[in-house]
Amino acid sequence: MKKRFCALTAVFLMLLSISVSATEPRASRPKYSLNFNGTTATCDVEIWADSDSDIIGLTVQLWDGDTCLKTWTDTGTGALSFSETHSRGISAGKSYTMTVSYSIAGKIYPKLSTSAICWG
Repeated sequence: MKKRFCALTAVFLMLLSISVSATEPRASRPKYSLNFNGTTATCDVEIWADSDSDIIGLTVQLWDGDTCLKTWTDTGTGALSFSETHSRGISAGKSYTMTVSYSIAGKIYPKLSTSAICWG
């Protein structure tokens, strides 16, 4: 009886550890990139919330110095995958910046940015 109790306890503890690890938070830091294909910019962002029910708000802007070339907004629940292109005003040999502003479940996070050169 004692061996059976120990075996059942061991199984219970294994199951408990599996369910706890399954509830760990998702990656909270978004993945984002700015790439060029010729003179077309591609802005990509992926964001994950801690809960499938958390609402994500996103604003992405493409900048040429102090001039905003394009602004996009998007929303999602739980996870958000964003990808858009823009070609108006893009010239080879210039550097451009993409900024990412986002909120998850009403909490506003610091703005992110990345720059890349359009080689045309």
